[in-house]
Amino acid sequence: MQTGRGTDTPQYNAKFVVLNSTALGMITRLNMTISTVKGLTIIILFAATMLAGGFWYLNRVDPTAPANAVPKYAIDCFNAIESNNPAAVGKLIDDHPDLLKFEFGPEGSALHVAARLDRREVVKMLMDRGATIGARGQWAGTPLHWACWWGSKSAAEELLARGAAIEDKGDAFGSSPLLWLAHGSANSGNAAGQYKELAEMLIERGAAADTRNREGVPAIIMAAPDVAKVLKDHGAKAPEDPDNAPATQPKSTVI
Repeated sequence: MQTGRGTDTPQYNAKFVVLNSTALGMITRLNMTISTVKGLTIIILFAATMLAGGFWYLNRVDPTAPANAVPKYAIDCFNAIESNNPAAVGKLIDDHPDLLKFEFGPEGSALHVAARLDRREVVKMLMDRGATIGARGQWAGTPLHWACWWGSKSAAEELLARGAAIEDKGDAFGSSPLLWLAHGSANSGNAAGQYKELAEMLIERGAAADTRNREGVPAIIMAAPDVAKVLKDHGAKAPEDPDNAPATQPKSTVI
C-alpha cells in the first residue's frame, strides 16, 4: 500500500536514521560529560573531606585533657615565676614569645603574676623583653593594681620606675592602685604584704590619699587600720565628715 511518499520513503528513513544517530551521539557525549562532572565532584568532595579530617586531627581536643588545660610551656613559665627564677622565665619567653601576652586564667599576664607575687627580678626581665606595663588582667586591673592589692612593694616600686600610671582608673571599678591597696590590706589575707609602707611610697610619689572609686566610695573606709591611718595622715577623710560623704553607700563586692 502506498503511503503517498512514493520513492521518497527510503530517503526519509535514511534521514531519520542519521538524525537519530546524531541525537544518540549527543546524548552519549552529554552522559559522558555528566559522568565526568560527577566524577570530579566526587573527587573534590573526597579531597575536601580529607582536608577537613586532617585539620580536625591536627587541632583536635584531647577528651582526656582538663577543660582548662594550658600548654606545658605556660605551666613551666608560671612555676618559674612562682619560684622566682627569672633566668628560666627568660629562656621560656625566648623560646615562646607568645608568653608575654599569654593569659594565665584569672591571674592575667606573666607580668601580673610576677607583680602579684612580688618577684621584682622577674618583673625587670619581663619589662626588658617587652611586656605591656598597662596590660589589663582580672577586673581590668594593671600589674600595678595587682601588686598593690597584694601589698607587693618591691614589684610595685619596679613598675613605677618603669612608668606605670600611679593614678590609673581604667579598671572595672574606676579605682586607683592606692584604692586597690586599701581594699587588699583588709581583704587579701596576705600577712606578708607591705601595705603600710607601699601606701606611704605611693603617696610620696603623687598618689591621691583621698582617692575614691567610680561610685564615690573612699579608700579610707576600705583599708585595714594601719593603712587607714596613713591615708588620714595625708588628708583622706572618712565619709562621716559632712563634706566627704560618698555619692552612694559602699558595696562589699566593689573595690
